[in-house]
Amino acid sequence: MLKLNRVKVNYGNVTALALNSELVIDTNDTVGVIGSNGSGKSTLIKALTNQVSFQGTIEKPAKIAVHLQENSYPNTVNCLTIMEGLLQTSYKKDEKLKELVHFLILKKILVRNLRNSRAVKNNVWPLLWCYIKMPN
Repeated sequence: MLKLNRVKVNYGNVTALALNSELVIDTNDTVGVIGSNGSGKSTLIKALTNQVSFQGTIEKPAKIAVHLQENSYPNTVNCLTIMEGLLQTSYKKDEKLKELVHFLILKKILVRNLRNSRAVKNNVWPLLWCYIKMPN
């Protein structure tokens, strides 16, 4: 079960996400998140995957998966954002990930948008595999 209660995310003085009530999603439910630009979809995913600080509470399973339905990614989504979501970590705070990116000389690729799918397939996915397999 996934339970979000009064979850709020601010970026400075701007409120990026404000769930003003409790939202409960049962274990066997499949949920789609849709909305207009700037409505908080990406921020919600970042809160669920611990990429941003938030107010309120989120009760979630130990593992949670995010699948982007569309294969044509907007210019605003870069490889780093997707990688952080999949690994449920923050590049800035994760020394193991920083070390691996530095070793594989991938920092420039991570800031590219996902429209360049060759960069993702040839560089980022192998990085994810290495990260997952590396001992702590």
